[in-house]
Amino acid sequence: MKDGIITDEYSFSKYKKSLIEIQRDERTEENYYPLIESLLKSIYLNDAKVIKVANNRCSKIHDRKVYAKEGGLSDIIIVPNIYTYEKVVKQYANVEIKMPNIDIEDGKIMRYNKIKLRKMLQLEKQFESTTNIIFTDSITWYFLTKDKNQSKMSILELCLIERCDKGWVWKIDREQNELKIQSKTWRELKREVEKFLEIAKAKY
Repeated sequence: MKDGIITDEYSFSKYKKSLIEIQRDERTEENYYPLIESLLKSIYLNDAKVIKVANNRCSKIHDRKVYAKEGGLSDIIIVPNIYTYEKVVKQYANVEIKMPNIDIEDGKIMRYNKIKLRKMLQLEKQFESTTNIIFTDSITWYFLTKDKNQSKMSILELCLIERCDKGWVWKIDREQNELKIQSKTWRELKREVEKFLEIAKAKY
C-alpha cells in the first residue's frame, strides 16, 4: 500500500502461477518462502523490512536470540528498517510458512486439506518473542495477535480457495470473472497484511 493505495504490482495471477509451479516442480516447504516474501514485499510496509531467517544461527556478529527464543525460530521476520545482520533489533512480526497439502492438475484444484490452527509448540515458542504471527500455507492465512500480557489471542482467517458443487475453486478467479474487476479477496488479503503490520508497529 502506498499513500493508502494498494498497488497491483504483484497480481494474483502471478502469485497463483508461482504457487502452481512450486507445487508441480519443487514441492518442499522452503521453496514457498520466496512466494510469501514476494507478496509481503509488494505491500508498502512503511519503514519495515522482510527478512528470511529460517537458516540463521547465533554467531559473534549475529544475535538470533533477539527475535527467536530456543525452539521458536520462524521462517521470516518483519523488522524496522534499522535492522541489519550485525545490528539485530526486535521484530514487528513473525511469518511461519507451511507447505500446502494440495493436489493441482492443469491449474485445477483436485484436493486440499486446510492447514489447521491447533495447539502447536512451534507457534507457542514464537509467541515468547513476539505478539504478532502470520501463519500460512500460501492458501489459508491466519493473522494471530496476542495482547502484551500474552493472555488473549485474536485470530483472523482468510482463504484463497473455496469448495463448491464442482469441488475446490480459486475464489479469486470466480470473483474476477463475475465482477470483471480486481478480486475482492486478493485486495482483502493485501489490506489485512498491511493492517496487521500497522497494528504490530503501533504496539512495538
